[in-house]
Amino acid sequence: MARFGETVVIDASVSLYNGFRFNITYTVCDRESGEVRCIGETRHCFLSADGKAVNLRKTAPDLHEILTQLAADTNEK
Repeated sequence: MARFGETVVIDASVSLYNGFRFNITYTVCDRESGEVRCIGETRHCFLSADGKAVNLRKTAPDLHEILTQLAADTNEK
């Protein structure tokens, strides 16, 4: 855990992407010591105006390619 006043570095990466949903994984480290303070993950999706999940392969192919590459880069580490 990090406390107020401490300086940390946050590494965020796309850990999963399937065209509809994507996960971002976070690692928070102390800037001076490099000690890992916490690890977390958030899950996301894109929604249409009526609240339905959007398939980025069809609706935003450029963004789909970016997220696909980010997830591939993360999984190669």
